[in-house]
Amino acid sequence: MGHSRESMEGLEQATDSRPPRNRYPLAQKGISYVLELEKPPAVAGKTRISKKVRDLIRTMSLDNSLWDAPRIHGELLKLGTTVSQTTVSKYMAHHRKPPSQSWRTFLKNHAQDIVSVDFFTVPTATFHVLYVFVILSNARRRIVHFNVTEAPTAVWSGQ
Repeated sequence: MGHSRESMEGLEQATDSRPPRNRYPLAQKGISYVLELEKPPAVAGKTRISKKVRDLIRTMSLDNSLWDAPRIHGELLKLGTTVSQTTVSKYMAHHRKPPSQSWRTFLKNHAQDIVSVDFFTVPTATFHVLYVFVILSNARRRIVHFNVTEAPTAVWSGQ
């Protein structure tokens, strides 16, 4: 393309005269160089949390019972206090929940207000099907309402 062969040979010679590129520089310097790059070990143990921060975490959790550890952690970060979320949950005041009532107590308290609803089919002797809708009162075990039909509709079901 306009270049002579002689000029191309000179270009090849110029590129070949470079020293080869070192692909593994750390291997040549040895393992001692790698060890020198390591940081000295950190001081053993955890960083101490000041009494003021612990008291602040406890006060925030007592004053705001719906706040959990992520929320208090976020508020502390806004105040400029750097504490981990795990530390916040450790120093939070844990709220005791009142014991929930048993199933028996629930039924005793609400039995007069509870009803049972049933919707079922009954085959007849003439091979027809009847649809039955029943509402029972659980307090006295009495029938509050019932209805029977051969062709149920949405209006009939929603009575």
